[in-house]
Amino acid sequence: MHGAHPDSGSFDLVTALLEDEFSSNPENTRLLRSRPRNVTHSIKSGPTPIQSSDSLSLSSQWLTRFPTPVEIVELPVTTSDADLITLFTADIPVVVFNPVMMNPTTVLQSPLYRTVLNHPHAILAIIGIETPETRSYVQSLFASQSEHGSGQLEDGAEKIWTKLPKVIYVNPPQALESLYTLKKDSASLQAIGSYQHGKLSSRMSDFDSVVREHLTEARTTLGKGVPPRAFTAVTLLHQSLNLARRTLDGSLREVDDLAYGISELLGETETAKVCLRPDVLGIWDGAIGKETEVDEVKKAMVKSKEDVKRTLDTLSWWKLLWRADDVQEIANAAIQRQWCKDLERSVRPFPFPQSFVRRY
Repeated sequence: MHGAHPDSGSFDLVTALLEDEFSSNPENTRLLRSRPRNVTHSIKSGPTPIQSSDSLSLSSQWLTRFPTPVEIVELPVTTSDADLITLFTADIPVVVFNPVMMNPTTVLQSPLYRTVLNHPHAILAIIGIETPETRSYVQSLFASQSEHGSGQLEDGAEKIWTKLPKVIYVNPPQALESLYTLKKDSASLQAIGSYQHGKLSSRMSDFDSVVREHLTEARTTLGKGVPPRAFTAVTLLHQSLNLARRTLDGSLREVDDLAYGISELLGETETAKVCLRPDVLGIWDGAIGKETEVDEVKKAMVKSKEDVKRTLDTLSWWKLLWRADDVQEIANAAIQRQWCKDLERSVRPFPFPQSFVRRY
């Protein structure tokens, strides 16, 4: 049993469940009402009321009315790692919150409570009166993040509700008020009527029904001699395997996407290699279907050599004697003026696809 916030009402819920209408032991009632709120402790059935630092033994009909003896572990709002493990591995984890004090979205979209409420036997206890608006709103939050929904979780993970938890609406303050009225005057017909009305209106019996349903399911599935803890272990193992399967499926999808991307990149590379020579160097020249292979680079190199040679041949040996210091400048000027100028003017950038350019 864990309250999602300080004013969740989980303390009153446990009190309303365990306090008997006609208890004749005042110590039993005193220990129940004064039990610690800020530490983790367990409550189990016992012949006499005994309290220790981390446990409480009470004589309560509620703890013994089910097919299997029940023990309640109350966790404080501020939980340690050990408390969280206790909550995750409980046979029936219960999360309690009051929609007046906390927005349901905060609970249902929290990674912690999503994990807890994904437990196959989880119970979400909402303190207050069930209204069509509240019921519709909570159902929409579950539907938006269910296996068939499209809602996005706040942490961006792909965690989904594999099985929706049981959602019940209870009103422990009303149940306790009617119980205290009955104890003040148990012989009064008015007090008895008020108690019956308050107990029925508080819907505390809904909580009992869900707990009984889960415990009966465990006995039916694994047999009477098998404790509920074994059933919980089996269901949690199945849930872990399903989660591992979804994780592996996600990894396989990522590998497939990567393989597809590599294949696409190789295809684009081969396309670029085929188009490189004709589109950049202009090797193909002529009409489509009647191509003639002309190596423009080779052609330009041959022509440039001839032009430069023709320029240098104009320098006779007697001119070189008088202009020995200008030979380098004359040669450089000839090369700059005539070397592959037609090729330089014809070179144009290759229009690579944007997807190809981004990958380099």
